[in-house]
Amino acid sequence: MITADEKHHEENITFRVLSALGILFVVMGHMGYTLLEFETWFPFYSFHMALFAFISGYFYSSENDSHPGTFLIRKAKSLLVPFYAVSLFYLLLQTGLNKQGVTLGLDFTFYNWLIRPWVKCQPLGFNIATWYMIALFITEALYILLRIITGFIKSDKARNLLLLILLGAGSTLVITGSPYPEEWQRVWLRPVFLCFFCHLGYLYRNYAENRVRIPKGVLLAVILFIRFLLISNYGRLEYRLWDCNFWGLPGWAILLTTALGIAFWLIVAKIITPLVDRDGLLVRIGRHTREIMSHHLFAAFLWHGGIYLLHRVFAWEVPFHPGDWKTDLYFRYIPWKGFNLITVIACVGLVLFAVWLRDKCTAKAGRLLRRGNTRP
Repeated sequence: MITADEKHHEENITFRVLSALGILFVVMGHMGYTLLEFETWFPFYSFHMALFAFISGYFYSSENDSHPGTFLIRKAKSLLVPFYAVSLFYLLLQTGLNKQGVTLGLDFTFYNWLIRPWVKCQPLGFNIATWYMIALFITEALYILLRIITGFIKSDKARNLLLLILLGAGSTLVITGSPYPEEWQRVWLRPVFLCFFCHLGYLYRNYAENRVRIPKGVLLAVILFIRFLLISNYGRLEYRLWDCNFWGLPGWAILLTTALGIAFWLIVAKIITPLVDRDGLLVRIGRHTREIMSHHLFAAFLWHGGIYLLHRVFAWEVPFHPGDWKTDLYFRYIPWKGFNLITVIACVGLVLFAVWLRDKCTAKAGRLLRRGNTRP
């Protein structure tokens, strides 16, 4: 969920690329494409949600400490308003589809729209992945609250160290206490875990980004070696942040493997940055992570619907099961190995096309409105 840099107007291409990688991992995970996980080395579910918290923390400015109300209003506009708009759209759509036998989500009720997101793990429907927008808003609110509480400490280094210890301890307690029996507990405890990585992003920008002189190759080798040691003792170290389930794994190992995954792909993003166009596809994906997060499952539904129509028209002899397509939100049509990568590309492409079309229509409407206002 990368936003514009709050201190510098120049776009940070490295973090656009990093954000693009993060959202691609989300879509790949949902579509069952695991090549970039390197088998057991960096499973998407061992770091990708925390990656977005790290990015948010990177762009956090200490100036916000003095204006918490303004900060939270801005975050509400960028996270909660889009969440509720998307939720309303899909709840209404699902209500209509449910009547046609396409049962992929909840019907519209005011409870499902306004209240349920704060007491249940995730929405049930096409926007199921947008649980993260609520989690990130709570994370940001918790982070600025803790910064205000620790504001009495005059030394920035001492204050940031204290926050690191507090958030590390809090994250460890969340991990140790899982799984949680009540869904509302998971909704409100996920941000404690995410807040630790939000603070790591802040620390990285302010203390490490321009000071670490170790060659990238050496850093990657060290990361892989530490990850190898973790795999040897604890396996893949995957966890499910959406329902706050850490499978009884040690807290320190979860935090470390998550940090390693973020660090690995941050270095990869730095390596890629000189090779990408500032207005190229990867950067465009990084600019629209929120839209891709919100709509990629609906895009997958449309993509599979197109395949279904072709199947009906041409009577293809392919293993397409329309009943599953109408009832399984994570339906995957994989006629041959690797086809799920095509689905990933199609999902992201459909969302980007919709964003492009929206922007074109908005720009044209704006021009027409301005032209109308200038007429005598």
